[in-house]
Amino acid sequence: MKRLMLLTVAGVFSLMLFACGKPNAEGSDVNSEIQSSIDLQAESDAEDQMNNEEAAQVQQQKKDYIVSNEIDDSIEYENYHIWYENSVDDYPFNVVGDVELPASFQKDGIWYKVVGISEAGFKNREEITSLSIPGTVEELRKFSVSSCENLESVYIAEGVTQILYGAFSHCTNLTSIHFPDSLEILSPTALDSCTALEEIYIPKNTLIFDPSTDEADVENVTYFGNCRSLQNIVVDDDNPYHKSVDGVLYNADMTSLLRFPPAKEMESFVVPETVTSIAAGAFVDSRITNIVLHDNITFIGNSAFSGTNIAELELPKNLSVIKRDLCNCCMNLKKVTLQDSVIIIEKEAFSYCTSLEELVIPDSVEEFLDELLLVGQYNKEDWKGITWKGQKYDTVEEFLSAWKAAHE
Repeated sequence: MKRLMLLTVAGVFSLMLFACGKPNAEGSDVNSEIQSSIDLQAESDAEDQMNNEEAAQVQQQKKDYIVSNEIDDSIEYENYHIWYENSVDDYPFNVVGDVELPASFQKDGIWYKVVGISEAGFKNREEITSLSIPGTVEELRKFSVSSCENLESVYIAEGVTQILYGAFSHCTNLTSIHFPDSLEILSPTALDSCTALEEIYIPKNTLIFDPSTDEADVENVTYFGNCRSLQNIVVDDDNPYHKSVDGVLYNADMTSLLRFPPAKEMESFVVPETVTSIAAGAFVDSRITNIVLHDNITFIGNSAFSGTNIAELELPKNLSVIKRDLCNCCMNLKKVTLQDSVIIIEKEAFSYCTSLEELVIPDSVEEFLDELLLVGQYNKEDWKGITWKGQKYDTVEEFLSAWKAAHE
């Protein structure tokens, strides 16, 4: 009996040893697999905890930053330009929703002054709905706040002096922007394709000009291009560079008409007698149906009347060059009168004028820059052809063939 009890105790002890992983070789292999699984799970849990801690640390770091809208003259600041970051978490301050940029902030014991928004610094930041820019910022560089599709309002404080090429372009929901009196340079392309913007105010010290534009291209720049909802351009009365009359933008002495607001409700417009030049794209996409020009005008830029609703156009007697795309896509244009002063007709000047009934080429014309004079479909029933030197040509191809033959 005693012997049986001893054997039983020995068996139980043996089972205990097996459960602890020490009975024999086979039991050892099974237990090793279990332990490996436990170790892998522990490693995964530790990695998840580390990622969560890092994310929390990023947010805590932002909370730990000291931000200020003031500049303390007793502090020596490092200059800070806002550069494009892949994630909103990579910026040292909030860039989500209603964003108020600080004038300065402290990070790792160092004070930084926000002095600029670099090229594309906030480009495509759809998280921003409103933006306030401090006066410490000296300039907004090319495309600095462009394509922010949910941005609705911008306030720029006193101190900012330059807003460059395309800075706010393609912010399609922007309805309000405030420029400060300190603004000296505003690129004519800064608000391109801000399709919801209805009014632009030009402060008293602001020249609309882009220093990055080559001198040869200045005459080809459209002011506030594709701002389809623009109804009014207001210029401060003390501005020495520009003037606004009834919402239309001119230079100071009104010798250049720079921009007619495309959404301005007006059927007919008479260009003032003081005007001698009309800027590129000045009337582009406007709803106007009649434009009266006078003979003091000697220059009309590219695409000046492109996309308008005009039905007839009589060009000035002192105009020598018909610029590229002058009346491109004027779908309602039936008649255009060219004067004997015209020497050059550039490419696609009357392309896609699908209602055009005829075109009379003056004998004075010496040069066509390409063969795309009248690209597009025309009203075949009303089309009377092209007249040149008293000869009618039914098609553009027939006219150009005769033209080439005469100039070989």
